Amino acid sequence: MMNEVDMSDTKGIYMGQEPANIRLLILRTARCIPVLLLIILALTLAFGGGYYIKNIALAEDKGYQAVADFKTEYTDEPSKAGDYYINETTWNTYLQSSEFLTRVYAELDEPKGTPEDLRECISATVASDIHIPTVRVTDGGNEKGFTLTDLTASVEKALVGGFAEDNPQINKIIRLDDWRISHIEPDVRPVRAFALSAVLSVFFVLVIFFMYELSTDGIWLPETVRARYGIKCIGTRAMPEYEENLKQLSREEDIEIFSEEELLSEGVDASKIMGRKLVLSLKAGRGAGGRLERILTLLDARGLSLAAVELTGADEILIKRYYHI
Repeated sequence: MMNEVDMSDTKGIYMGQEPANIRLLILRTARCIPVLLLIILALTLAFGGGYYIKNIALAEDKGYQAVADFKTEYTDEPSKAGDYYINETTWNTYLQSSEFLTRVYAELDEPKGTPEDLRECISATVASDIHIPTVRVTDGGNEKGFTLTDLTASVEKALVGGFAEDNPQINKIIRLDDWRISHIEPDVRPVRAFALSAVLSVFFVLVIFFMYELSTDGIWLPETVRARYGIKCIGTRAMPEYEENLKQLSREEDIEIFSEEELLSEGVDASKIMGRKLVLSLKAGRGAGGRLERILTLLDARGLSLAAVELTGADEILIKRYYHI
């Protein structure tokens, strides 16, 4: 529960001594969770849905691929460091070289385009044994006009025939099994995409919310008025100490309670409130700080000052949780 307000005089100037209130920030975040969750959900659906539409719903057909294992027999079997053998990088360098692509192109029954069009269609991997490269051939989704059957036959001829015969370090190359043909499935992970979208949405929404809350001029608590402007605040009418604070404030002099609208639209006639204390009924929330500063400027120009402030329209649940009322 709040202690009774200090009745010493204050000038109602901007004090600029309000520390960051982490507890208030946490409570404000808790109060705004429904809205924050809706924003997070919307962003997650937007980013994750965009990924799904682009990579699944509207994805282009990747075509088909054929995979086969080949065995390489070297003239001198590599057994120690420095011996000749072909690693995965070297296999790909050669299979995508102009020399090899020209050989494959020459073996095609009905060649179309140029040999360079084959560069993205041929690749190799060496899983564990340096003797067994796995060759992968794709048709490029039929965009380039190559048939998979024709391509695999041409690649095999160029590899088993021309390449093995021209390389004195290789005795022979043979195909170990039949070509395995399958449809190329895109590497898409919608579940992971939605999970990542949710994590990023939570992060950015909370960061932006915290930055906004810490930089806003909103007034949510009675203590904010005192800390920021050095003006007494008698609380809200729902607070149990409000009546006692109001009674103590008016013990020596009568008080006059004005609303924001009365002060800003009609102003205050100083002659009519002589011997009375001026109390402002301020609506709590965002923008309350700016409105209070405007009123303080108006009163200062007329030689007046506020004796205290009462908050109206405040988040009473927030106040009760903050002060443990």
